[in-house]
Amino acid sequence: RQMCIRDRITLITGFLGSGKTTLLNHILRGDHGMRIAVVENEVGAISIDHQLIAEQVPEEDLVLLKNGCMCCSGDGSSDQLERVLRSLVRLDGRELDYVLVESTGLADPSPIIQVLWGLEEQGAAFRLDGVLCVVDTSNVHRHLDGGLFANTSECVTQVVYSDVLLLNKSDLVSESELASVRNQLSTISPLAEVHQCSHCALDPSLLLNLFKFDAASFQRLQGCCQPEQKHRRYAQPMTLVTGEVDWVRVQAWLSALVEEHADRLLRVKGIFQIRGEATAWVVQGTHHQMRSYQHTGVDAGNRSVLLIVGTGMDQRELERGLEACCLGHNSETRDCGSRQD
Repeated sequence: RQMCIRDRITLITGFLGSGKTTLLNHILRGDHGMRIAVVENEVGAISIDHQLIAEQVPEEDLVLLKNGCMCCSGDGSSDQLERVLRSLVRLDGRELDYVLVESTGLADPSPIIQVLWGLEEQGAAFRLDGVLCVVDTSNVHRHLDGGLFANTSECVTQVVYSDVLLLNKSDLVSESELASVRNQLSTISPLAEVHQCSHCALDPSLLLNLFKFDAASFQRLQGCCQPEQKHRRYAQPMTLVTGEVDWVRVQAWLSALVEEHADRLLRVKGIFQIRGEATAWVVQGTHHQMRSYQHTGVDAGNRSVLLIVGTGMDQRELERGLEACCLGHNSETRDCGSRQD
């Protein structure tokens, strides 16, 4: 079977913790009548996000590319993306209407766009519909002029190559702060549509079937993408694994972690298994913002997994801090990773 002419690909980009997985879930749960496949890219060695994607997505329609970044052709992930997309259109009996590709929060989207455009030019049975960028309105100032990560972050690059900007978490900032963010982003990407939202709650008609990407869009990329281009390695992803934990200790340790490292703590996401509880606890956080909730659709088995992306943090110290949260461990939980300046 060949995919229909309506079958399209949307690339979802956005920095760490901006709300990309929340947006995916919102679209997948939408009343649009489309069968949507998801290609998920995670930077950590152990996958977390795919367990948080809406349960109604059939397993065969969810493809995970982990421990690599699609924007880095050197690690083979961009080639893997091409193979996955070609396999989606070769499977007999598929009635896919749409493919959503979520990049990692550290990814430069331009090489990914080149891969998608190249496949279309080669006659693939789909086309790139547009690039959505989820912006953490409450933290994006750290990545703009004068911010701590202004000279290293891929956040600005993600904004530049996007057709639609979603100013997520707009409820966490004042009207004047929101206006300032809008003005700065409109200077960076003046042609992009802008929508403000909370929890990425937007009508899917504003996000899909936009016909935004065309030859003119591709010309904008020419000269900007190098074949061996990689994103800047200023942030260190660290995957921590342990067993069942004491939830009170975990909360205390995470609070201490945020207190000491908020500015350097780009992303925290984890799944914790608590002895005696049927459901796992999920933790999501960026900088000083941290939230936790129980998730019935997550099966962590007997282990807990935590991904931390930050700068100047010691992984061994973090591992010791997490181990201190395990049941039967008598150590204090204060050890939250010394700075490595």
